Amino acid sequence: MRNILRKEMRLGTLPIVYFFVLFGFMFLLPGYPILCGAIS
Repeated sequence: MRNILRKEMRLGTLPIVYFFVLFGFMFLLPGYPILCGAIS
């Protein structure tokens, strides 16, 4: 069952979606939003 779910996620979503999810979790790091504001 786990293999089927992995295959479905690999085929159903674009790889860039996982990068956006990871960047969303980076806001949980202390001090990261300050760095985002300074860079952009």
